[in-house]
Amino acid sequence: MSAKEAPKKLPLGIADQMAAAKQLADEQNIPTFSTPRNGPAVTPVQPTVPQEAPASTSASITALRPAAPAPAAPQPKKARGPQPSPTKRFSVDLPLYVFDQLHDMVHKTRLDKKELILRALSEGGFNIKEVDIYRKGHSNA
Repeated sequence: MSAKEAPKKLPLGIADQMAAAKQLADEQNIPTFSTPRNGPAVTPVQPTVPQEAPASTSASITALRPAAPAPAAPQPKKARGPQPSPTKRFSVDLPLYVFDQLHDMVHKTRLDKKELILRALSEGGFNIKEVDIYRKGHSNA
């Protein structure tokens, strides 16, 4: 741009700016890229297969090419055994000395508070399944 030429003033609207950018790209032969509104932004490129060699070597080339892997069959899900029942959050206010005893018992037995409470409820006559009392992967210590 020479000193005598004033820079072009671009309009402020986004549509006008896009039109100005397209005009500049056309003037300077700049390739542009636009993505479709729906679907993937880039279409996958298909690999090109090299041209076949003369018949004498085509058998050796195909022998060296790895075979396409067979699609994997869906694996059946493993049986897991009984699953814990769904839970619901329950908040209760306890006397401080009861909370302290519960906290101490957690450290002695290395069980969760939930496990201790469910065990106590079970011993108190409530019908509670063993799978719901203990954490998965922990023993019934």
